[in-house]
Amino acid sequence: MITLFGPYVKAVLSYSGMPIIESAKKRVRTAARQTEENNLHRSRARTSMKKVRDLLAAGKAPEALAELPRTQSYLDKAAKRGAIHANAAARYKARLAAAFKAAGSKDATPTRAIPKTAAKKPAAKKPVPKK
Repeated sequence: MITLFGPYVKAVLSYSGMPIIESAKKRVRTAARQTEENNLHRSRARTSMKKVRDLLAAGKAPEALAELPRTQSYLDKAAKRGAIHANAAARYKARLAAAFKAAGSKDATPTRAIPKTAAKKPAAKKPVPKK
C-alpha cells in the first residue's frame, strides 16, 4: 500500500521551489509516489537477500534454502516493476546461488513445486459459411 503522504512525499511537498504549472505539480506528486513504491520493492528484496546471507553465515542452510524462493520472487518483482534493473536481479540471484554452492549445499537452486496441468486441446475452428 502506497501512502500519498509518506515521509518522502511530505519532504517534496514542503520544498519551496514547488512548480507553478499544474501538470508539473502533478509530475512532482507522481514521481514521489513512484519513488516510494520503488523504495518499497528494493528494500524488500535487499532485506530478503540479507536474511538468506545471514542464515548461510550462521550455518542454517536448510532454513536459507526455504527462504531462497521468496527472495528470488522479490528480486523478480522488483525488476518487473523497474525498481532494479533486470540484469541486477539476475546477478543477485546468481550470487545467492554461488553462496549456497560455497556453503556446501547440494541444491543451490531449488525448483518450485509447480503442479502439472493437462494440456488443453486447441479450440475447434468454426466452419466458414460458403457464399
